[in-house]
Amino acid sequence: MSTLATVTGLVMGGGLVGAGLLIVLTGHMPDFPGPIRDAGAMFALPGLGLLLIQGMGHGSGVLALICGLAAFASFGWGTWLGFRYLPLVLARSRDRKRRAEPR
Repeated sequence: MSTLATVTGLVMGGGLVGAGLLIVLTGHMPDFPGPIRDAGAMFALPGLGLLLIQGMGHGSGVLALICGLAAFASFGWGTWLGFRYLPLVLARSRDRKRRAEPR
């Protein structure tokens, strides 16, 4: 794995985990229809998956297998949360646009 790929993966993963933690700790994500912990998890879990993939690339044997399985699980859970709340967020956005239109 090249140094650039490693640094990019660590920065992106760390940024997503940081964004998720910031959402959970501040308790603020405008217009999110679900619990705030789900909003934070939608950002933090894919970031954790990226960090685990970096660990998988640098590990060997059982460590790489564990990192790979954990990355797969965190990507899956984060994606499931995203698809769970996406229709609700889009419906809320459409309703706001309709209310803002002059009649």
